[in-house]
Amino acid sequence: MNYDNTCDGYYDAMDVHFTFACDNNCNFCIDKMYVEKTHKTNISKMVQSVKKEKPEIMLVLGGEPFLFSDKLLKFITAIRDIVKELYITTTLPKIFIENIDLAYLIINRIDGLNISIQDLDTKNNNAILNTSSGHDRIGIMRDLVKLYPEKIRINLNLIKNGIDTKDKLINTLDSLNGIGVRKVKINELQHASENYISYEKIMDLKWPSAYAHGCQTFLNYKNIEVLVKRACFITEDTNSATIKDIVKILFQFFTVFKRKKYRVLWEDGKVTNNWRQK
Repeated sequence: MNYDNTCDGYYDAMDVHFTFACDNNCNFCIDKMYVEKTHKTNISKMVQSVKKEKPEIMLVLGGEPFLFSDKLLKFITAIRDIVKELYITTTLPKIFIENIDLAYLIINRIDGLNISIQDLDTKNNNAILNTSSGHDRIGIMRDLVKLYPEKIRINLNLIKNGIDTKDKLINTLDSLNGIGVRKVKINELQHASENYISYEKIMDLKWPSAYAHGCQTFLNYKNIEVLVKRACFITEDTNSATIKDIVKILFQFFTVFKRKKYRVLWEDGKVTNNWRQK
């Protein structure tokens, strides 16, 4: 069995819910599942919490953190020396057109920028995001890959009416490889059964269960390092638990299983142990 899933506490990590604000309205958004109250982004309290927790790895998400780029720059500058690895996830809002120099300042201070796209066709990408702005996010992505080939990772969600077949996925990877992308993460959606697409099914594979054997699998495709992140039976109702899944749960329950710390920092400075505000 494998014990390096995020839920196993394999990483000393902190996710940051920087803001609830977003220029998209995805029907599979994690905020719609977990966020109960919204708060103003309080940089001072957030920095205090980071200094207290001292995580090794930090991922800043939203909402869309680049909607408040001035605050984002202030935050990452204040905690940069505390955190060993610092990443941001974005869908490339209009700041990347209206104030690209500020966006560059932020990217230059972090270890990696995760760009979430749903389709390489910009109209379909915007449609799946249900975005309020129809600007060309795919064109911006291409420009950033040229400037920061080592820092950019493309996050692809497997989703119905988006990347939902083997041919679409392979064509997307081929296109990304052609423009110089070196890292891609392929995500199965979590808690979104109506849009869920199984990587194994579309690729005609049979892998051991994600929970017991590891939900993260690294592969190589041409010049791209690919990370496949699967949903287990806990995060997707259509997946069934295996005997080994149950054995792993029982082992962790009845033994002293030493975990590293995983926590979520909220925009008001509060820290929780998971993606729930309580």
